[in-house]
Amino acid sequence: MAVRVHSGPIHHGLIVIDVPSSTATHEGWDPSAGPVHAASGSVYVPMIPSVDGPINVSILSQESVDDSRSDLVPVFDGDIGLPNEDLRITDANEVVHIIVPAAERASSRVKLSVDDVVYPSVLEITVG
Repeated sequence: MAVRVHSGPIHHGLIVIDVPSSTATHEGWDPSAGPVHAASGSVYVPMIPSVDGPINVSILSQESVDDSRSDLVPVFDGDIGLPNEDLRITDANEVVHIIVPAAERASSRVKLSVDDVVYPSVLEITVG
């Protein structure tokens, strides 16, 4: 079953998904170049800023993938860190601060889907 973990505005319009060991700086990141930017152990997901409205972030486990929304567009499917590392989901101001413990991750695979690749307000995170 999907768990909604955040529903509300985020000021800078950026969700960061990473692991504690990540040293990614996202140097050279250009938000207009695509819907996500992946670096070593980290993914940036631009979202709509608070002035444009709230966002919704949901997390699914791979076992509950049947609960995913069919109207969302996949934007990332890859490994983030190691399976024995916690997964962090935050924004710049830590309005969103979620930890997916390593014990709840069967693998390091993460899939991200959004409702709009240019101005997303919905982010669905599926963890392996």
